[in-house]
Amino acid sequence: MAGRGARLPRLTRNAGIISAVVLAPRAYHDAHHAGATVNAYERFSAKVDWRPDERGCLLWTACTYPFGHGQFRLHGRLVRAHRFAWESVNGPIPDGLCVLHQCDVPRCVNPAHLFLGTQLDNIADRDAKGRQARQQGEACGKSKLTEVQVHSIRSYIADGVLLQYEIADMFNVTTGAIGHIKTRRTWSHLATEVR
Repeated sequence: MAGRGARLPRLTRNAGIISAVVLAPRAYHDAHHAGATVNAYERFSAKVDWRPDERGCLLWTACTYPFGHGQFRLHGRLVRAHRFAWESVNGPIPDGLCVLHQCDVPRCVNPAHLFLGTQLDNIADRDAKGRQARQQGEACGKSKLTEVQVHSIRSYIADGVLLQYEIADMFNVTTGAIGHIKTRRTWSHLATEVR
């Protein structure tokens, strides 16, 4: 890492094109670094792969949130790395707006791939690009049952011979899960069997 006062790559916008140019860093006190004077941009730069990938993305290489956005500690709190990148080039993000990705790569911090929008814009962008695939049944990662098992459970319920807790024990699920299958709160996409 470069020492204090060193010249570092910095994101800038020139006629709509983002490039890394060398600027003198601003000093910044980071309480997380035991009182040392550290430059926030220097720490940010060390966590970015400055070689664009095939899409032109500059990828965050450090910690990420569960959905893949980079996380970066600034003034003692975690911020999203793509928001820091946007603010480094464009200034503060207006209240009520989000920083969205045109490239749909959560780890990308290339400001040329980022744009501002509302949460509703973000949802519309997600839906338009088909990124909110509703996973049902076995395709859902949390599913403990198969479609065949659910059809069997519905048969047991229709027969009325077994109680819900007995069916739950048979399939190693909760009685609540059986109740949801019965009321079609879950697995509603499965057609009702014809007997």
